[in-house]
Order: sequence, then structure tokens, then C-alpha cells
Amino acid sequence: MTISDGIVIAIISTISLVATVVSLGYLVFALACIVLWRERGAEHRAHNPGISLFKPVRGANDRLYDNLKSFCDQDYPNFQIIFGVRDDRDSALPVIRRLIDEFPGLDLKLSIGWDENASNPKVATLLVMEGLADHDIWVIADSDVSVRPNFLVAVAAEFVEPDIGAVTCLYTASAEPRLSLRFGAMAINEWFLPSALVAAALGSLEFCFGAAMAVRRDILVEIGGFSALANNLADDFMLGNRVHRAGYRVALAGQLVETEVTEKNLSSMLLREVRWGRTIRAVQPASYLGLALTHGIPLALISCLLTSFSTLALGLAVGALTLRLVIHYAVRHFLGVEDRVIPWLTPLRDCWGFLVWLLSYARRTVDWRGCRYRVERGGSMKPIGTR
Repeated sequence: MTISDGIVIAIISTISLVATVVSLGYLVFALACIVLWRERGAEHRAHNPGISLFKPVRGANDRLYDNLKSFCDQDYPNFQIIFGVRDDRDSALPVIRRLIDEFPGLDLKLSIGWDENASNPKVATLLVMEGLADHDIWVIADSDVSVRPNFLVAVAAEFVEPDIGAVTCLYTASAEPRLSLRFGAMAINEWFLPSALVAAALGSLEFCFGAAMAVRRDILVEIGGFSALANNLADDFMLGNRVHRAGYRVALAGQLVETEVTEKNLSSMLLREVRWGRTIRAVQPASYLGLALTHGIPLALISCLLTSFSTLALGLAVGALTLRLVIHYAVRHFLGVEDRVIPWLTPLRDCWGFLVWLLSYARRTVDWRGCRYRVERGGSMKPIGTR
């Protein structure tokens, strides 16, 4: 090895050690955000704004009924629910019609159809659903989300301030005891959730999270309506970002909602997480590059390899593993995550997440609901065929 080769290796080793130290700092800050998170209570006010709740649905699983029913069981005086499916062959229709029959006192409506001009399947359904909305606050929630009875109270409370244009919710995940499902739940509970809390703590939100979000109807019209999101993969991000750029604030609701992980195997879970990664990379390229620093364990392992397992690198690796294990327990204790404690999966999950981050740079295509799309800079999507 030449002197120049040694210098290059020394520089790379130093960079890896610095990156690992920064990553440990991030983990400490994320842990502080988890410990300090407090759900904010909300009470009914004399005038509760009317809410139109959009529930785009595609397909049914064993938990669909319970998920949708949680929105029907809201302790809120003035709301409607609009269920939307793509066509009359959708397997979710019997579940939706059962709920409509079971809750005759609620304003429950069914929309069937989609806008063929929209590349985003979810937005294509929302564009047809919006004609049935009666109220001024619009809440959009995914079909795999379940909420508590005071969910709408918590969302409505954020709209007290006139400069609030949109509200978004953090979410946790539940999963059945299969490796792929556990891995998926850990990605949400131990990577997404802490990183979202860090983002919220560092400044005002400029985007929404897609599991459950809300927007004022007039502001949505001002920013171009659902049509402005029709060909964008990151419709949730763009909704909040457009609201922010229009001069309004995006608020974080004081209540967590719960989503479910349904991937049947590691392969399908990998495809989903890479799709998430490529989506974030398209809309926030600089921030996504920095997300490498959220994977403390693999960075520490790389430092160990580059420094021939130096004492410093080994110490950083022990620190990264310790902090990640503490976060593994902390999200369950402080955030109420109802997921089984499996500490030995933590280093595997971190290394898997780092692999996903690397793969997201390999290409710009994603697979979603049986179709393949090319994701352009800014998050716009172009269909390029079926899978």
C-alpha cells in the first residue's frame, strides 16, 4: 500500500468515525424527544367545526372492519364519513355496506369510481369522493389506520388558530408475530416515529404524514385542490408543503394514531420501504442524504471495519447498540407502542434500514399496487407499465 493509499484510507476512516459520532448525537436527541412527548388533551368547544372524513379503501383484510369502525365510533358531534372505492368489484364493499347499515344515525356515504387522469391511485379516488363532502374541515385517513374515540376532537382542536392550514398525525404500527411484519413495525415505531419527533422539535413542519391528515377546505382549493396532487407519489408531503408555501402553518396533532403492517414476506416489505425511500429522496434530496446518520449501528460497524476494530470504533459501536436498545424500549414505555419487545432484532433492523437507504439510490422506479412508476425530482410519478 502506497503512502497516498494510506492517506485516503485514513481520511475515509476519520469521516466514518465522525459520522458515527454525529449519529450517536442524533440517537440521544431522538431519545429525548421520545421521553418528552406528551399527548395533548382536547375538549369539545361550543362550536365544533363540521368535518368531512375521507376514507379511500382498496381491498379488504381481517382488520378492515375494526379499522373503519373506529372512525364511526367518534365522540364528535358534527362529522360525516365518505368511503371511496375504485370500482364495484372491490372486496371492501361488503365491509363498508355493513358499517352503513350498523350506523344509521351517522352520515356515511359511499363513493365508487376514480379519476383516470390521476396517476396516484389514492388521489384518483379522492377526486371522485370530494363531490360528496359537506363540511369545511377535510380529514383524509388511510384504510389501515385505527383511532381512538377522541381523534376528531384532537384534530379539530388544532384548527383553533386561524393560521393553521393543515394538521397531521404521527403514527405507530402494530403487527402479527412474523419476522417480516415485526421488521415493518419496527421501521415505523423505532425509525420513522423518532425521526418525525426530531423533525418536529427542530422547527415548524412543512409537510404532512399520510396515515391521517386534515386540511381546511378553502385552503385546499387555494393550493389547487386534490388535482394538484394527482400525479405526485408523495401526496401527503405535497399537501402539507403546498399549505406551508401558501403561508399557513402545518400543526402536529396531539394524538398518535395506529397503522398496521400487512406485508406477507420480507421481499414485499423491502419493496414497500424502498418505495418510501425513493419517494422521500425525490421530494427532499438533501434531507434524505442526511438520513444515513439515523442508522447508528451500521455506521459504527463500518467504522470498526475501516479502523481495524480500533478501541474508539468499538466504543462507538457499543454506544450505538446501547442507545438503539434504549429507544427500542422507550417507544413502548413513553409512546404507548403496543408491540412485543424483541431486542435482538434491533441491530438487524438498523442494518436492514441502512440497506434500504442504499437501495433507494439505485434507481428511480417504484412498484405500487401492481403498477410500476418512475419517480421524477419533486415526487411526480409517471406510469411505465404493470409489474
